[in-house]
Amino acid sequence: MKKALQNKLHEIENGLTDEELEFIKHICTDKPYKEIAKTTCMYTRHVEYLREKLFKHFSVKCRSALAVKAMKEGLTF
Repeated sequence: MKKALQNKLHEIENGLTDEELEFIKHICTDKPYKEIAKTTCMYTRHVEYLREKLFKHFSVKCRSALAVKAMKEGLTF
């Protein structure tokens, strides 16, 4: 219950789920998408879905632009 409440709080705070925030942290590395999928226990297709969803959310067209915007907004460490 507490975890679900925290997830909702994060989602309301910045419009992103915990899964999307975790994915953004991986995007900021030099790992290929297949490796991100393996590391996060996601299907490759789901990683592609998240990528496209976040590209639209941040109005960017490439991984590096997404990483820069995420860093500017303080979403990465």
